[in-house]
Amino acid sequence: YHAVLVGELPRAVDCRLPIMECGRLEGPASPSRMRGRMCTHPEGKPAHSRFTPVHTAHGLTLCQVELYTGRTHQIRVHALALGHPLLGDKLYGQTDEAFRGLTRGTLPAEFPPFGHVTRHLLHATEVELPHPVTGTRLRFHSPYAPALHRDSAYVAQWLLPAGGSDQAA
Repeated sequence: YHAVLVGELPRAVDCRLPIMECGRLEGPASPSRMRGRMCTHPEGKPAHSRFTPVHTAHGLTLCQVELYTGRTHQIRVHALALGHPLLGDKLYGQTDEAFRGLTRGTLPAEFPPFGHVTRHLLHATEVELPHPVTGTRLRFHSPYAPALHRDSAYVAQWLLPAGGSDQAA
């Protein structure tokens, strides 16, 4: 995966915080009552992500993200726990009220100072899986730069290399 994080991540980081659904927590321990929103918590399931900066500029970090487990919203939850939410993420890094407004369209998808962002900037760059019949390993690659370029003018101008290729800036 490749992700655009808010803030400048100075070095590679392994995040091993357990993850669970926030709504299962009672009282003030729950950061959210939104159904389906996940959070880090000692009682959660084990999770491990590695964030490696590719390029950092103008308040953002383009990261390669490796998953060692597969929890719901794992990259988004771990990025938020590190203090660097994904740019454009309407669910994580927002209050419950802001999330409702963003998803209902009553609030614009503006993420100051980064401008309009059409989606959370997370891209599955490479997927590998077994063929369902033969078991042969299949690998699919999708360049991140064209997708991220299309979804945020700020990212295109300040973080991605000229020409929209996946080469580091």
